[in-house]
Amino acid sequence: MPANNAEAAVNLADMISHQARRRPGHPAIVAGEDVVTYGALDPLVRGAAAWLADLGARAGDVIGLALADTADHLILHYAVARMGGIILPIDWRWTAGEKRRIAEFFGAALVLAEAPGEFANGIAIDASWRERMSAADTERDFPAEPDAPVVLSLSSGTTGRPKGPALSHRQLLARWITQFVTLTFSEHDRYLNAVPLYFGGGRSFSMSALHAGATVILFPPPHEPNALIEAAARHRATTTLLVPTQLRRLLAVAEPGGLAFPSLRLLLSTGAVLHEVEARSLERADLSGLDLGGADLSGTILARSVFRDSVLHGALLSYANLADADLRNVRLSEADLTATGFNGANLAGADLSGANARAASFFGANLSGANLSGANLVRCDFTGADLSGVDLSGATFDERTRWPEGFSPG
Repeated sequence: MPANNAEAAVNLADMISHQARRRPGHPAIVAGEDVVTYGALDPLVRGAAAWLADLGARAGDVIGLALADTADHLILHYAVARMGGIILPIDWRWTAGEKRRIAEFFGAALVLAEAPGEFANGIAIDASWRERMSAADTERDFPAEPDAPVVLSLSSGTTGRPKGPALSHRQLLARWITQFVTLTFSEHDRYLNAVPLYFGGGRSFSMSALHAGATVILFPPPHEPNALIEAAARHRATTTLLVPTQLRRLLAVAEPGGLAFPSLRLLLSTGAVLHEVEARSLERADLSGLDLGGADLSGTILARSVFRDSVLHGALLSYANLADADLRNVRLSEADLTATGFNGANLAGADLSGANARAASFFGANLSGANLSGANLVRCDFTGADLSGVDLSGATFDERTRWPEGFSPG
C-alpha cells in the first residue's frame, strides 16, 4: 500500500497476509496452550472470511461477536474485516436479553456466539468451528474499500439508547499508526491483553499489535493480581493495558521498592476515572518510568507519588492532587492540568509544553529547567516556586497569574 496514496486500497487484514509472508513462524496469538503463528493466522482469517460469505454475509453487513476472550475471537475480528463486514462487539457476559437487544438494534446479519440460541441468527463458535470452515476458499477475493465501516464503537453499554459510531478501515488504521508513532508499538513487542476483547482498548490494542507483527498474549479476566504478575513474567510481556481497578488491586499487593513487571517497557491505562476511594491507593505510589500517555486521572489523589521520567503526554489530570509528588523529567506535554494541584511538587526538567494548566497551583514547587513553552497558564499560582531556567516561550498567562517575588515572565 503506497504510503503517499490516500486512495490506495485499504483492508485492515491485508497486513496479516504481509506478516505471514514476512515471518510465518513468528507467534501471533498465544492463548494458554493455543499458539497461532502468522503463517497459520492468515489462512484462518481468509478461510473464516470465506466461510462467513458462504453463510450469506455480504460486504456492509453487521456481524455480531458475542464471544469469550479466545484466539478465535481475535481471529474473527480480522475475518469480518477481510470480508468487508462491520464488527459489532457484544459482551458475552451480558444477559441474553441485553445481547439480543444490541444485535437487533444494529441489525446484525449474523451473530457469532458462545450461546447461538440466544439470537435468531446465531452461529456457534465452538471447538469444531475451524474444522467446519476448513473447506472454505482461502483465495477468495474481497473488496478493499478504505472508507467502508469496519467496527461499531459502542459507548452506551446496555442501558439507554444504544450508540455506536462506525469507524472505517482508514480511520482505524490512522489510530493504529498514531499508536505506532507515539507509543512505539512494533513487531518486537509482546502485548499482554488482560482486559476483555469486547472492551474498546483491548480490541484496538490487540488488533494493532497484530498489524505491527507483534505477539498478542491473551490473559482474560477475571484473575488475581499475583496471577497477572506471574503471567507477565512467564510470557516476557513488554506492553500491557490495564484499567484503574486492576492498577488498584496490583498496588494492594505490591512490595515496597519492588518491580511488579520487570519485563514491561510500556504500561497503558484507560477506561473509567479513578475515583477517590481507588485513587487513595495510589498515594505515595512509585510509578516512575511508566508510559501513561492519554490516561484519565482526573480528580485523583496522587500526593507524594513518584512519576520520575514517566510519560503522561495528553493525560487528563484536571482537579488531581499531586502535592509533594516527584515529577522530575516527567512528560506532561499537552496534558489537561486544569485546577491541578502541584503544591510542593518537584517538576525539575519536566516537559509541560502545550499543557492546559488554567487555574493550576504550583505553590512552592520546583520547576527549575522545566519547559512550559506554549502552555496555557491563565490564573495559575506560582508563589514561592523555583522557576530558574524555565522556558515560557509562547506560553499564555494573564494579570491574575501569580509569580514568585522578583520573577518577571518577560
